[in-house]
Amino acid sequence: MSPERPVEIITPHISTLMQARTLDQSGQCILPSTLADRLTSCTIPEMIYHAVKRYGSHIALGMQKGRKWSTVTYDEMGHRIQSVMFGLKKLGIQSQDRVALFSKNRPNWVISDIAIQAAGAITVPVYHTYTTRQVEQILRDCGATAIFFGGKDTWAVLKPLMGKLPGLKLVMALDKEPPESMTPPLYTFPDLLRLGEMSADYKGYLKEIKTFSPHDTATIIYTSGTTGRPKGAMLSHANILSNLSALSYEFPAVEGDVTLSGLPLSHVTERTSTYMYLYMGIQVLQSRGVDFLAKELLDSRPHYVVQAPRFFEKVYERIIREIRIDRKSVV
Repeated sequence: MSPERPVEIITPHISTLMQARTLDQSGQCILPSTLADRLTSCTIPEMIYHAVKRYGSHIALGMQKGRKWSTVTYDEMGHRIQSVMFGLKKLGIQSQDRVALFSKNRPNWVISDIAIQAAGAITVPVYHTYTTRQVEQILRDCGATAIFFGGKDTWAVLKPLMGKLPGLKLVMALDKEPPESMTPPLYTFPDLLRLGEMSADYKGYLKEIKTFSPHDTATIIYTSGTTGRPKGAMLSHANILSNLSALSYEFPAVEGDVTLSGLPLSHVTERTSTYMYLYMGIQVLQSRGVDFLAKELLDSRPHYVVQAPRFFEKVYERIIREIRIDRKSVV
């Protein structure tokens, strides 16, 4: 997928650098000259909108299916984000509604996340490995109005909660086909696209997303729960984009480079990194999981891999274990 360049393995420490929004006397935003100020003076959907305009037909997202990579261009991604946003609004999603995302990594995860925010709602990511009880705790605590899920595994976890959460009015699959019919109605991703396309005002999209403030809540991210009941951290667009601006100063990126996304998108590091990649015109190829990562690295030849330190500790432990096994077999 990528030209010959060495792989760079990065384990970032993300710092928070809050930036003030500059307004003129009438209250209109003035775009400052520095990258950090430009980013923190807009919202995540605004930033992605301008990236789509900038990179157009270049590849934005991809995932391996069999031996081939299925890819989405920036133009296609932008159209789908807008269609899903209008589809969500058609189904009654309003500003500040909580919309959960419960799935493994996939292009539609990223598209749905940005579309939720474009509708003025708040994305609540849920780890795809969570149990029914853990998912219920988060959905109740944040007051989720809607949820996206991906695949039969997550549906098996989510299904027992149907009818138990009176606030949950909308259930949507990130897949083309629903796992089964149900009440309330279950919408597939193509359903949502069609609904949005029927009611979309694409020319008015930018005006719509400019009605929100960088200081509005973009996402609620829950702690792992290792020290007690998970707690939700409310992060604004400015919180996330200030981190992105700090990272982008140090990141050795070239437009058109390739990265392999291995951490779950529910992880704030992976999510912030993905926004940064898209802002910088980098191809984001998403891994199907740890079991596929080694082969995907060989097939995609990414320029960058962002991973948590524990991942590399496990790789090191496995290498040492196999060396010891080889030594014993020689003896």
